[in-house]
Amino acid sequence: MIDRDDILDRVKFVSKRIYGDNLHSLYLTNDANSVLNITCVIKDYGATEPLSDDAQELINGLISFVEYELLSLKDITDDKISWLKNNCDLILGKELIDVKDLSLQEIIDNAMSLDDIDEQFYNYTSYGLTGIPTDDDKRGLCRWISRNVLRTAYSIVMLREKKYVTDLESCWMGYSKYYSESSDFIKEFLNLFNNPIIDLEELSEKWTDAKDLLEGQFEDRTLD
Repeated sequence: MIDRDDILDRVKFVSKRIYGDNLHSLYLTNDANSVLNITCVIKDYGATEPLSDDAQELINGLISFVEYELLSLKDITDDKISWLKNNCDLILGKELIDVKDLSLQEIIDNAMSLDDIDEQFYNYTSYGLTGIPTDDDKRGLCRWISRNVLRTAYSIVMLREKKYVTDLESCWMGYSKYYSESSDFIKEFLNLFNNPIIDLEELSEKWTDAKDLLEGQFEDRTLD
């Protein structure tokens, strides 16, 4: 079984091989199941060369592990940019736009709500990740919910911090400045992202506690 990091390394290699200087960025949009969802942003469709036989062979080797979405900078919408910035991990290249082109409030408004995250989480767990989940599926779900907890926690303080970040450790550090009493608990999700667990019952309990905590902090947050 090829591990997640090896698959991502292959995706980066293949994308650079195929698109070269036309490649702008790669985003990991979902790793909550055994198939990784990748969004590839290129600068211009017209600058893409036809695939060589060896490039096509490289792609064929990833089909079982990756779903690949191709977007052009010319066609990508502001809503799609906001969604990528809030819900995905940049794994190669540059951020799509500077924060100054999208207000922090707009970024917050376009993020997944706690209820949306909750619904998706229980859809994954209730339906067994479209069958009997493998340990890799469970680890992917653990990373997914951990990422969302950390970014949601940071969104509570983003207007006070006056900057946008996606790095998960930076999200935790920014949150901790204002919520020291719950800092250690939220840090657990940073550890879970880096060392995911496969016990879905334990993960569900941690998520429920996090959701209850963050909902209360959202209601009481200071916006100055």
